[in-house]
Amino acid sequence: MILTGLAPEVCPPGRYRPPMIYQIEPGNLYVGFRVAKALGLAAGDIVEIEGKTLSVAKCLAESGDADDIRIQCNLADAQDILKLPGRISEIRAVDCLCFAPTDDPVSILRSEIAPLLPEAQVFQTRAIATARAKQRQMVRNLFAIILPMVVIACGAWIAVLAIMNVRDRNVEIGIMRSLGYGSGKIAALFLGKAVVIGLLGAITGFLLGTALAMHFGPGIFKITAKTMIKPEFVLLVQSLVLAPVFAAASSFIPATIAVVQDPADTLSEE
Repeated sequence: MILTGLAPEVCPPGRYRPPMIYQIEPGNLYVGFRVAKALGLAAGDIVEIEGKTLSVAKCLAESGDADDIRIQCNLADAQDILKLPGRISEIRAVDCLCFAPTDDPVSILRSEIAPLLPEAQVFQTRAIATARAKQRQMVRNLFAIILPMVVIACGAWIAVLAIMNVRDRNVEIGIMRSLGYGSGKIAALFLGKAVVIGLLGAITGFLLGTALAMHFGPGIFKITAKTMIKPEFVLLVQSLVLAPVFAAASSFIPATIAVVQDPADTLSEE
């Protein structure tokens, strides 16, 4: 078995990110699949390791690697068990995106860390780092193509619906114009309807998206689900502002068509 102590993740000031590893409270254990199976452990069991009593908080699913024979606990508990107070074996850090493509991040990190930790050695898991960099770039490229297409399609759809609405209400527009309603009031009716549709769409989209994320997210992001998957009400506020503006902008041309129609021509057709 491998005993591993984990300290809470640390983020730079003002750049909080959801944790990428388990956040284990003092006095708790996360037990690997094979360890739990061999010892018959389950969540809530009490375990004694080298005289220290700990509670099994979670039994992990099979991963097929060394984590299956690993017992993970809080760093302070591991140091206490091993009688090595204040000692650590490694610091794991996520590579930042601040380096230029031609830079060697390992050399830069070694030069910066050497004055602080002279005995430390810096290693980079190049395969993982390269895979993550390619994955991030692929996601950026994908969203750079998909998002504009989705926005254009949504705007075109709203514009088509608005044009159909104007066409179906030709007679009503003609009657209102003949009764003395100005172009501004008629345009305000169509743009106001677009704003209401935008508000309803923003609320519905936020509630539906949040519900789907809360339902399916924990099964996809098993480690970070508790801290990463939660309602983001800032997005709701942004959508309540941007969605009506976008809907009104998409309906601007149909609203212009409605106000320039001659009521005499419209009513003469009926």
